Amino acid sequence: MIVKNLINLKKKLKKKNLELHTPFFQNIDYKYLNEAIKSSFVSTQSGKFLKYFKNEILRITKSKYTILLNSGSSAIFLALRSINLRKNEEVLLPTLNYIANANAVKSLNAIPHFIDSDMNNLGIDIQKLKTYLKKSFKVVKKKTVNIKSGNTVSCLIATHIFGISCNIDELASLCKKYNIKLIEDASEALGSKYKKKHLGTYGEIGILSFNGNKIITSGAGGALMTNNTRIHKKAEHLSQNAKIKHKWKYEYDDLGYNIRMPNLNAALGLAQIKKLNKYIISKKKLFKIYEKIFLKNAMFKILTPPKDLTWNYWLITILIKSENLKFRNNTIMKLNKKNINVRPIWQLNHKISLYKNYPRMNLSNAEKLEKKIINLPSSAHLLLND
Repeated sequence: MIVKNLINLKKKLKKKNLELHTPFFQNIDYKYLNEAIKSSFVSTQSGKFLKYFKNEILRITKSKYTILLNSGSSAIFLALRSINLRKNEEVLLPTLNYIANANAVKSLNAIPHFIDSDMNNLGIDIQKLKTYLKKSFKVVKKKTVNIKSGNTVSCLIATHIFGISCNIDELASLCKKYNIKLIEDASEALGSKYKKKHLGTYGEIGILSFNGNKIITSGAGGALMTNNTRIHKKAEHLSQNAKIKHKWKYEYDDLGYNIRMPNLNAALGLAQIKKLNKYIISKKKLFKIYEKIFLKNAMFKILTPPKDLTWNYWLITILIKSENLKFRNNTIMKLNKKNINVRPIWQLNHKISLYKNYPRMNLSNAEKLEKKIINLPSSAHLLLND
């Protein structure tokens, strides 16, 4: 039935393909890119589009500081460096997550510690985490320590999957109680607000991504957001190769990186962010169409936003009511053969060979969700005209 319903939707929309999430370019995108090229300011040092794009992010998110970077992956890595993550410290993060966060932790010789997911919003299960912290950790001299390993817990990375808020206010309170720093992965959440506060601004640091498949794109790009002046200064310094500021000398005082966003990418990002509200309205209409299709479906249910969330509708998602992996895979295969681009969720991090021996709590919810999730075509342009 689902295959038939989505084939009918494709015909109704008069599309050859229903793409999962692809960018939509219009005259303003080409105009700003051409301006950047003609200005000769295409790199990372200067150019008006870097300033204008950053200001738009600050305006939308209400973050005090934003640093434009070359990817969301760079942003999470820089976030960890900026809080002084040390060797063998543990970072709590969901196993139901894109691999970049665990990779960033491991690359700094720290330890990813995998946490279970909430069955409703797909973020961290706050109740299971509370129980786990109480049972398996202790607070020593204002630091949370893993009783089994003896390692200090540095931070928690909370991901807002598909732009849907996890229990972020409760997580922020829990992190404060245990003196654990909170980093928000809001890569997929530009335009999403929880209790009227933009996601990515509840913790010490939030990160955004502007990859080609996100709600807006700069081609490649990301951003680090913070309200903390010390963190901002360190992150900005490290993102500029840790170069000591001087008019003509090239001297450095730390291990830094050239991971800033070029002006050319910022030009595209600025053009795109000006259309953010238009994209969200279009995607909400698409969600309403899917909602009608799956309202009384015996096999599937549509993932709906929690109360108090203003959602950006980044990836619209259905869940199979049973835990039938074969049925899920067959459904995905049949739809893709009809040029309806659906996908499963990422492989759970703890199942990846690189991370199979790393610490984790009971992950029963995530393992159930892995068998249930199908992402539907959610491109804004499916309901937009040129």
